[in-house]
Amino acid sequence: MKKICKKSLLSLFLALCFILSFGMMVACDEDTEKPGGLDGTDDEPPYTVTVLKDDGTPANGVKVNVLKGRTRLSSGTTDDNGKTEFDLAPDSYTVELDTMPERFRMPDNANLSLTEEKRDLTVTLEKFGYMVKLVHPDDTPYYREDVSVAICELGSTLCNDYVTLGNDGVAFFDYPTNSYHVKLLGLPEDAKYELDKDDFYAGENFSPTNRDLKIVISTSLHLNIALTTKMTAEEKTAYASNHKSYNETIRQYDAYKFTTEVAAKGTASFSFTPEVTGIYYIFTDSKLHYTNKQVASGYLSSTIICKAGEVFTIAAENYDNSPTTAEFVIAAPFSSFVEHKGLGGDVSLRVGRANTFAVIEFTPNTGAVYTATVQGSASAYVTSSTSHPDELANSIPDENYQTNASAKGATPYGISTPIYFAVAVKADEYPVNVTLKIEQGALSTYEYATVQEELSQAIKPEGTLHGIPMDGTSTEKLTYDEDAKAYRFGTDTNAPIVYVKLTKALDEDRFSSGCSLAYIELTSVYIATYTADSEKEDGSILTTDYSKFLRGFTRDKYKITQNMQNTIYSMPDPKDIEDGEYYAKYVNEDGAYPLTQELKEFLEAFYQTNKGNILNQTEIKATNQKAKDAWLFPCYYYA
Repeated sequence: MKKICKKSLLSLFLALCFILSFGMMVACDEDTEKPGGLDGTDDEPPYTVTVLKDDGTPANGVKVNVLKGRTRLSSGTTDDNGKTEFDLAPDSYTVELDTMPERFRMPDNANLSLTEEKRDLTVTLEKFGYMVKLVHPDDTPYYREDVSVAICELGSTLCNDYVTLGNDGVAFFDYPTNSYHVKLLGLPEDAKYELDKDDFYAGENFSPTNRDLKIVISTSLHLNIALTTKMTAEEKTAYASNHKSYNETIRQYDAYKFTTEVAAKGTASFSFTPEVTGIYYIFTDSKLHYTNKQVASGYLSSTIICKAGEVFTIAAENYDNSPTTAEFVIAAPFSSFVEHKGLGGDVSLRVGRANTFAVIEFTPNTGAVYTATVQGSASAYVTSSTSHPDELANSIPDENYQTNASAKGATPYGISTPIYFAVAVKADEYPVNVTLKIEQGALSTYEYATVQEELSQAIKPEGTLHGIPMDGTSTEKLTYDEDAKAYRFGTDTNAPIVYVKLTKALDEDRFSSGCSLAYIELTSVYIATYTADSEKEDGSILTTDYSKFLRGFTRDKYKITQNMQNTIYSMPDPKDIEDGEYYAKYVNEDGAYPLTQELKEFLEAFYQTNKGNILNQTEIKATNQKAKDAWLFPCYYYA
């Protein structure tokens, strides 16, 4: 009896040991496999947001924000497949979209929710509005000041709304989704397009899916010019007697003269295709209105850069009630003029004659010293400068020509300052094609001042966003609040706090060429003034993670003035800017900081150091600007 009990107890003990061992093994395995992460697990799939256009193609470059309540937790940008992913704890979230493709918006009924169960969200954007574009037969924009466009619902011949044609040949209608047909008004008699029996465009109509129409406008006179018959020396001399700008230097260029009869109130178009990329000089008579169809302004400059193989079109418009003759002269370059941007690389050039230069306007995107070297066996001479050299050079000594000729140039005034390299070639026959290799050398050095105090990013207040006006009175209205450790705009204790806008986005359109930069790094704000130094290589030069100060208006809100040379953008009056029309619609997108005492001193110093490069630039030029308020250009308040 005792023996049997011992055996049973032993069996029971061994069974218990096996069960305990197996349980410990399972427990160990469970500990090994147990995931981690935001919610204690790391095997949760990511949340995926896909953004598509209504034709099913991916929408890349769309900024996607994920919010929990009113708090933004994460942001991403869609890739070429329209997708972006977020590693977040399992929960419910809301999605918002920003920087959407032009003329696309989110439907009102779009589902923008993510949940623990629904981790994949697809948002389909809808295209809105209808666009009509008028073009010449060579596909260049057609524009006349008095032309307007109307669209009407199919089945109706009554159009109540007309849109004036833009100088790019485009009219846009933000109409509800429907089917429409198009009518043009104010076209001159010699302008023709396909018409139906009701005088509507006889081609395609607008529909919910077909929202863009291109209408070809043919004119009764269009000349395709070949630059083959050159003016003689006698013809050039005779032409110069009536055109003072056709000077002795330009008379050395090959020239071509064209004339044609233009009907009363008519237009004649002239097209030519250059053989060489370069600067062409255009001379016209004063009887007609000449326009350049390649630029939005339509202004025909006497100096035009034309690209080899690309059609260039000039229109001569006759506003008189009687026919007249259009006459113009083209002076064509011997050698190339090439605009090149970036870090460097190989540039192809053509040198047309002895003692003439092919010129490269090289605009680097990093301040540095650059070396330009002629490749191959050509005997060449290279120079560099910060101003545009003449194509025609004086006689160059033979000893200046050499194989692998090179020259160095630097960017002493900032990132976007051009360097001009000029190349001449000694050869038995011309033209000569050569390749110039541009290489980056020592980086530019810089000096900086630092704001030492810690800057805390502000929470966006309620109210309407305003830029601080720079009219000479704002500095007197600033009051320092000891409790808030910041300046208020006004003397009242409840006056709005002034915020400084610091942007982290790199956008060359925000500042003009040669501006000094300011950028934010951690909690410090730096000012950087660039100088070129070929003797040093400073490894701590600014990286791509820098920022520029920004006043904050969208480009189309500037006051635009057109003069004979270029377009001038002037600061708009803050009272003319509605909430949401700033670039900084949500000012904390890039970073807003209360104006502290030290930050105020920094801004004042920044302006004093760089005033020639800030408000005097055309894109942010303030009218009637008083110097004492100029430092306020990145400052805002909420009212």
